[in-house]
Formats: sequence, C-alpha cells, structure tokens
Amino acid sequence: MILPREPKYSRHSYHLYVIRVNPKKRDKIIEELRKENIFLGIYYPVPCHLQKVVLDRFERKKLLNTEKRVKEIISLPMYPNLTDDRAVRIAKLVKKLA
Repeated sequence: MILPREPKYSRHSYHLYVIRVNPKKRDKIIEELRKENIFLGIYYPVPCHLQKVVLDRFERKKLLNTEKRVKEIISLPMYPNLTDDRAVRIAKLVKKLA
C-alpha cells in the first residue's frame, strides 16, 4: 500500500484520499470493505488519454505509468461526518487486507 505524499513545496487538497494497492488485491479489498459497509471509490477508472473525447481528437499515446497506476488506485471514504473512530477502523481494515 502506498499513501499519498505531500512534498515540502506544495500542499495536498485532500479532495480525495487516494491510495495505491496491489492491483491483484484491489477488487478483493473493495469487496471485503463493502461487506463492512465501507465504500471505496475508483473515481478515475479510465486515464484521460484513453477517454473517448481525447481519442476522437488526438493520436493515441502509450502512457505506461498512467495505465499501470489506474489499476492500483482506490479512494478511501472522506466526508465531513467521518469520525476518528471510523477512520481508524477503515485504516486498520485496509492495512490488514492490503
């Protein structure tokens, strides 16, 4: 599991809290957490350069790192009413499954 990092020269907006997991385990992690009423998101399942609107206008490029990363990412729940206890529970479950 790889957590987001925040370089010294910038600040993360934390609009989404996206982590990277082993792509072979991603679906299982999502499935197991759903059983616990914890819903993870995959908000960008298709890289921008593979979106139809881009492909209709530009030559297709291979962006191997992007295509690899899109299979690894999941977004953890983040919302105003998320309690510390629930956040810790989610973190422990993700760590256990990842």
